[in-house]
Amino acid sequence: MNKKIIGIILAIIIIVIIGVGVYMIVKGSSNEPQKVENKQTETSYTLKINNKEIKLGETFSREKCGQELQYSEVASCAFDGLDKTYTYENYEIKTGEQDKIVSIYFIDEGIATTEGVKITDSYDKMVQVYTNNFKNEGNKYIYTKGNATIEFMVENEVITGIEYILK
Repeated sequence: MNKKIIGIILAIIIIVIIGVGVYMIVKGSSNEPQKVENKQTETSYTLKINNKEIKLGETFSREKCGQELQYSEVASCAFDGLDKTYTYENYEIKTGEQDKIVSIYFIDEGIATTEGVKITDSYDKMVQVYTNNFKNEGNKYIYTKGNATIEFMVENEVITGIEYILK
């Protein structure tokens, strides 16, 4: 009798497994489109200057960035072509291969990040705005977003340098 009950239980389990498998196959082959969540995340830092957004990785444009005060170029060590530096009143933009923006360096406190942090602000303001989720390398505090970093140099609890860098 025990063998008969065990056989019945096994048969029921096998039938359930087969039924679930058939259901999954039928459900997967239905004509209804499957819903796919498209979660977009920002892949880089963007700097707003004069109501225009300058994003790391995009192609440099004088229309967007304006006429520079100074321009320099040097043969690149990383690729065939030129590394270019466009100097403005309060910041510098560096481009690399195919004139893609690879760095935005703040020269002085005359410009702030899109979130409102500038050179001469306190370490505490940086942490308040950007959180304490940074990588620390000596006096450099590095925040990463996608393919870019924003780096704050801090001395005596005061921000002395800011740079956006494409990774």
